[in-house]
Amino acid sequence: SSLRVINEWRYPRTEIAAENEKLYRTAAWKRIRKLQLFEHPFCALCGDRATVVHHVEPHNGNWILFTQRDNLQSLCNSCHSRLHSTESEEKELVNESYYE
Repeated sequence: SSLRVINEWRYPRTEIAAENEKLYRTAAWKRIRKLQLFEHPFCALCGDRATVVHHVEPHNGNWILFTQRDNLQSLCNSCHSRLHSTESEEKELVNESYYE
């Protein structure tokens, strides 16, 4: 599988990832994202200017969860990156403890 670089992270590109990426290119998402950042222009975690719309509960390709406004949170890029790196570390800990 090919590797893609997103925010300096490397991950294997899967069919699921490719399908999820398509959601972010839809006109509906672009409108929702713009409205979210207009209504909530500051990062929910640190108060800096928000640039990213984060899904609180991962949507995993579920369109309803993907577009559900109460599942969205405005974040700055720094907090969003930190949040996802923490989630990755937690998943690794869960996976490691599963196999012990």
